[in-house]
Amino acid sequence: MFEIEDRPAKIVTATPRPQKHGDQLVPAIYVNLEFDDSNDRLVAFSSKLRNAFYDKTSQAVIEGVAPIERPHLRDLGIEFPVNLRYEGVGYTARLVPGASSESEIVLEDCKLTAIRAWMKDDGRVVYRVQVQCAGISDLTSGRITNRIGHVVHLTLVAPEAGGQAA
Repeated sequence: MFEIEDRPAKIVTATPRPQKHGDQLVPAIYVNLEFDDSNDRLVAFSSKLRNAFYDKTSQAVIEGVAPIERPHLRDLGIEFPVNLRYEGVGYTARLVPGASSESEIVLEDCKLTAIRAWMKDDGRVVYRVQVQCAGISDLTSGRITNRIGHVVHLTLVAPEAGGQAA
């Protein structure tokens, strides 16, 4: 299950749009967020994905830095980003724009889709995810679109049971 807890993430784009639910149009927003993380997170998409892109080689020991098991990118002749097949429904997204959680933006019952990954040679991966959420207020939509290009603290919480279709 793909989850993120309190990661700095940049709001790359935010697109308010009407979304049809039955016969009614409801306000929705599609938010693309980008963040760095270790290649360990690739296992959430497939148990073989990290091994496919990264060699098992040793990493220099650096005090205070946790070693990454597979830090070196294989030369596969692949251009990045890679589109990861994943679609999660029922997610909760929390975006905290500042140091205080008082300004937290909570989006519930979201769809997580369009996940792209840029693998880096130091064991990091830059992820871009799209969070789609319907039934939001104009105020919430405005708070998000006003922060395009800014970094927020992102938490993505998967639903209790299920919520994924690959």
